[in-house]
Amino acid sequence: MYSRLRVCAACARRFCFGAPVRARVSATAIGAQDASSSTPPTPESERLLSELQAETATLAADMRTHLTPDSAPDKLSLMMRHHLDAPGKLVRPLLVLLVSHVCNAGPPACQRQRTVAIVTEMIHSASLIHDDLIDGSDLRRGAASVQSRFGHRDAVLAGDHMIGVASQLLAGTGHPLVVRGMATAISDLVRGELDQLGETGDLSRYLARTYRKTAALLAHSAKCAAVLAPGSSPATAAAAFELGRSIGMAFQLVDDLLDFEASDGQLGKPAGAADLRRGVLTGPVLFAMQTCPQLRAAVARRLSRPGDLQLALDSVARADGVGQTRMLAQLHCREAHWQLSQLPAVPASEALHSLIDRLLNRQH
Repeated sequence: MYSRLRVCAACARRFCFGAPVRARVSATAIGAQDASSSTPPTPESERLLSELQAETATLAADMRTHLTPDSAPDKLSLMMRHHLDAPGKLVRPLLVLLVSHVCNAGPPACQRQRTVAIVTEMIHSASLIHDDLIDGSDLRRGAASVQSRFGHRDAVLAGDHMIGVASQLLAGTGHPLVVRGMATAISDLVRGELDQLGETGDLSRYLARTYRKTAALLAHSAKCAAVLAPGSSPATAAAAFELGRSIGMAFQLVDDLLDFEASDGQLGKPAGAADLRRGVLTGPVLFAMQTCPQLRAAVARRLSRPGDLQLALDSVARADGVGQTRMLAQLHCREAHWQLSQLPAVPASEALHSLIDRLLNRQH
């Protein structure tokens, strides 16, 4: 039986490493009407955020150049272009650029920090291609996935190609800690995917998997940006790691609850509890399972009986699984705001505070 612990920022951090979890997240524990500790963004921070968002388009173009250096339209180049022609929101490289600004105490990202931003998006893109293979998904960002367009075997190689090019770029930074950190993030991604395939319905394991599949990449890339900053210290690198981890946890938790709220068109992939339909248990379902024995039984038989899926959806609604997942995401955002306060206070800090709140409150 789960311990009914009062949630605080410290125990939220322990969730990822198998600490006991409580049956329900208390709204009073995090202040349901006060999701963040940041102040309203200033015009200067909004301007900087807008400029860096535009810069991520340049990073995306650089990534495309690295992945398709030859003009010959071979199959590998065609697959790369197909995937990159439907670009994502580029949130990860934007976060690396912002963290670089902060850890540089103001100046913009240097070339090596920009490389980390590009590599972060490459690793993420490769994971999406492989995720679509595992899930059998025909859609990605509103377009045909690589595996549905080119076939299973070729898509495997497309993802491998991205990882290979990313590794070359990392080696070019000439910094062993950066290479080791991003290699660890790749390893965590693989372990997270394996954890998902062996889903048990345990909330602690779900949060550990969330760290590996999403938060680890942001944590290590933020730390690498800090390591490459002038005059970097171990304390700064550690704070940047925790900042990226907290943002990554919140981002994935919101993504999981949007699976129950958003439409296919909003997400650019199948929605309507698509994860649950595939047998992947996320926060909303796991919170509901704590108070619904019938749902536990239905999950144990993999929703194989008629009416099991509707039982699951009704149970999530009754238990407010979506609301509890959102409150846990809010908790991680509070942790991110606190970690950011441990880093230099520059205009980029205000922009990053603003972005954290936007990621939490996004609708799709």
